[in-house]
Amino acid sequence: MDYDLRLSVSTDEIRRQNKVISEKGIADIVAEYSEDFFGVLNRTRQFVMLNSGYLGDPDLFETLLGKRPGSVFHCVHAEESEYGCGNTLACGCCGAVETLQESITTKRRVSRDCRIVVEQNTTLNLRVTAVPVDILDEMFVMLFVRDISTELRAELLERTFFHDVLNTSSSLKSIVALSEVRSKIVPEADKSIEMGISDIVDQIQYYRKLRMAEMGEQEFLPEKINLASEIRQIVSAISNTDYGRGRRIDLNLIADDFIILTDRVLCRRIILNLLKNALEAGGPEDLVSVSVEHRSGFCRISVRNPAVMPQDVKLQIFQRSFSTKGPGRGIGTYSIKLLTEQYLKGKVSFISETGEGTIFRIDLPIVE
Repeated sequence: MDYDLRLSVSTDEIRRQNKVISEKGIADIVAEYSEDFFGVLNRTRQFVMLNSGYLGDPDLFETLLGKRPGSVFHCVHAEESEYGCGNTLACGCCGAVETLQESITTKRRVSRDCRIVVEQNTTLNLRVTAVPVDILDEMFVMLFVRDISTELRAELLERTFFHDVLNTSSSLKSIVALSEVRSKIVPEADKSIEMGISDIVDQIQYYRKLRMAEMGEQEFLPEKINLASEIRQIVSAISNTDYGRGRRIDLNLIADDFIILTDRVLCRRIILNLLKNALEAGGPEDLVSVSVEHRSGFCRISVRNPAVMPQDVKLQIFQRSFSTKGPGRGIGTYSIKLLTEQYLKGKVSFISETGEGTIFRIDLPIVE
């Protein structure tokens, strides 16, 4: 079976293949695998059959026949190349494309989880299984797809919540132990303990807000905050964590009395996530810088680290559950974009180039 990502066949050929598949009763095989979505692809990765029960609408079936997976699932990258799904930069790190390629090459059943971005800030987490079959000396691939977004979302949120709260609690425990044996620093320890407890409360509120945001139930709760003061508090809290202890953070802030109207919990967490990612991306000697600029109608918060992201990371950076830090991670940059753009009415952007390093920018409106 040839696997040239640029090839396609005619509508008449698609219908001929559909007839071959139907006559051989391949739909009966579906029960053995029992997935939410089922389709059969030809050698050019065009659907020659889809389960009508999943689609629900017979007219929709006709429009999707001959389409490729990216078009059927409304991937935002599907039409970026004249050759369609499978031929863009983003396709190079698509689990669905990799699954099909491996299945065809090895002629074996292959299954893996993948992510497909279907609209701004929306990522489908799919479990994709490809099974190659020979019918009348012609090879096809049966594709089974199950949406695991909900279960993965709950699992990831739970893991991240416990990870962050345990980190903060460990720092707080160390401070308490220190205050007990070194009475001369009790005032400083008391202040750190107060900040640690406040941070735990903020973390719990943040994850509650994030969960509500994903369900479309989050409300914008504005209050006036001193942005420079909040950033200094965040940097101070980070200095007591394992990833921030002993690290250099350069602050270039506007006047101390710069006040903005925003949701304090969400804003603090967004800045904290930016700083945490920047610190974890570099080495212990790397300098991370934070700057705040006052522009017409909005303020810009920039966080820079000297590391440069690989191309495949840049393509997936805001996808939910994507992380370079291993399984069970991947909520930081996703939540930054989701909460900033949907609830704080701001804008997130980044650059990552040799000589510049990586700079994330958050533009927040200044509401009087």
